[in-house]
Amino acid sequence: MKLLRRFGVTIASLCAVTAAAVAVPAPATAHDNRPSTALLVSVQFVDEPEQLSRTALLYCDVDGGSHRSAAAACQELRAVDGDFHALPDADGICTREYRPVVATAVGLWAGRMTSYREVFSNNCLLLRATGSVFDI
Repeated sequence: MKLLRRFGVTIASLCAVTAAAVAVPAPATAHDNRPSTALLVSVQFVDEPEQLSRTALLYCDVDGGSHRSAAAACQELRAVDGDFHALPDADGICTREYRPVVATAVGLWAGRMTSYREVFSNNCLLLRATGSVFDI
């Protein structure tokens, strides 16, 4: 039941950011101080209800938000024009443990709505596939 409640809170947060993002016209102009890139990124461990989901705001007009590696994450996303699927895989070794994790992102990239959701077998594979973007 806790997992369902936590999932509901995550979905509610994503809906709130999406609603706020829809209210921002695209693209932002030089006279407009609203961000044209604002993303809510989250990581949730599927089979571990005791693990809290992690969520962060990421702004890339001026790199910032609550994301701990905002500059690196924005740089990686700029390199692929906000296409999460095009992020290059990082080199490294991961264990073969199965601890599924769901990565989601929703919001605006360069003034256009974007969303991403992917399930990875474990957190290491998530970080190898997405770099700093979901390192929250």
